[in-house]
Amino acid sequence: MKTLLNSIVKPQDAHPKVREIVPKSLEKFVQQFTGGGLLEARFTIGSEKLWFTLVGASVSAYTSLLEDEEFLGWYETSEFDLVFIDSFFSEFAYAIAYKNRATFAFISTTAPYSWQYDALGIPVEHSWLPDMQWHYPEDMSLYYRIMNTYRTLEWLFFRWYSYYPQLEKLFKDRLGLKDMPGFLEFEKNASLVLANTHYAEEYGRSLPPFVIPVGGMHCFESKDSTPKDLEMFMNNSGSTGFILVSFGSAAQITGMRDSLKAIFFESMRKANTNFLIKWDDEIPSTMPPNVYTASWLPQQNILAHPNIKGFITHGGLLGIHEAICSGVPLIVAPVFAEQEYNGNRIHSRRRGIKIELTTLTQEELDNAIANLLTDPSYKKNMEEASRLFLDRPQKPLDAAVWWTEFILRHGPLSLS
Repeated sequence: MKTLLNSIVKPQDAHPKVREIVPKSLEKFVQQFTGGGLLEARFTIGSEKLWFTLVGASVSAYTSLLEDEEFLGWYETSEFDLVFIDSFFSEFAYAIAYKNRATFAFISTTAPYSWQYDALGIPVEHSWLPDMQWHYPEDMSLYYRIMNTYRTLEWLFFRWYSYYPQLEKLFKDRLGLKDMPGFLEFEKNASLVLANTHYAEEYGRSLPPFVIPVGGMHCFESKDSTPKDLEMFMNNSGSTGFILVSFGSAAQITGMRDSLKAIFFESMRKANTNFLIKWDDEIPSTMPPNVYTASWLPQQNILAHPNIKGFITHGGLLGIHEAICSGVPLIVAPVFAEQEYNGNRIHSRRRGIKIELTTLTQEELDNAIANLLTDPSYKKNMEEASRLFLDRPQKPLDAAVWWTEFILRHGPLSLS
C-alpha cells in the first residue's frame, strides 16, 4: 500500500492502492496561504519575493502539524520502507524517513533546485544556467552571471544558517529526534532523485547518475473520456479552431482583477477563434459568446485535439509538458514560483509568447493571440520540441518505476 501525505482534499477517484492522508491542520493552512490569491499576490508582492514567503509559511505549516494530535498519532504509528520527498519545501518528510530508518528519494517538480546542488553532488553551472527564482535571460551578461552566482549562494546560506536550524530545533524538540543529523547531512543520504525535466524542454545539465530526468511521465497515451458537449464544441470549432485557457488549480482565472478579466474577455471577443476556459464560478454577462466554460477540463484530451490552436497558461511545468507532447504553442502568463523561468524558455525558443499580467495591455494580448494564430513558426517549433521530447530509449514513467524498484531492491544508496 502506498501512502500520500497531501495538503489537498482527497479526490473522489483516488487510486485504490494509494491511501491519501490530508491533515486537517495542513489543509487549513494551505487554504489560508493561497486564499488571498496567487494572482493578486503577483501584483502586490512580486514573483521574486513570493519565493521568500515560502520559508516562513513552511515553518508555520510544520508548527501547525506538530500541534495536530490526530496527525501526530498517524506519524507515530506509520511504517514505511521508502519515502519520496518533494524537493520544494517538504522537509517534514525528513522526519518521517529518519524515524522509519527508511530509504528515501527526492522527487522534484522541476529540474533540481540550486539549493540542493551541494547535497546531491550536482556541478554548479551558474555561468550559463539562469537561476529559477530571478529568471535572468538565457544569454546572460557578465553582471547577470555574477548575480546568478550570488543568488544561489544567498539561498544556500539562508537555508543552512536560518531555515534549517529552525526546523531542526522544531523536530528535535517536538518529535524527540535528538540524534537526527543536520538536514544538509541528511540530504546527502538520498538514494535517488526523480526530476521533472528533460533536455529537449529545459537544458542539458550535468547530472549525477542517480538524478533521473523523468519529465513528461504524467503524460498518458490513453486519455480519459471527454464529456459529450465538450467534444461537440471542439469538433464543431472547424478551421478557426479554439484556444485553451487555464491557469491551473492554485491560480484561478476567476480570481483575476476585474480590469484584467476585461482585457482577456475583449481579446477573446475580437479573436478569429474560439476559447475553452477552466471556470468554476458564476458566468458573468460580459463573457464573450465564443467561449466554452467548465469547472473541470480533461486537459490532455483537449491538447491532443486536432482543432486546438494554442494554450494560454500560467506556465506550470506539467501543463507545458502536456502541450509539448501534443505540439501545441503557448501564451505563458507566469504567476508564481519557477513559472517565469519556464516562460522565458518558451519565449526565447519561439515555442510561444510570454506576457506579463501586472502590466498587460489590451494591445499586447490582442497581438499575442493574433501572432500565435497567424505565425506558423510557433507551431513548427513546438512540434520539433515534441519529437525530441518523446523520442527516448525508455518512457519516463517506466524509468521512474525501474529506478524506484532498483533502490528498493538494493536498499539505501548514498549519492555523496
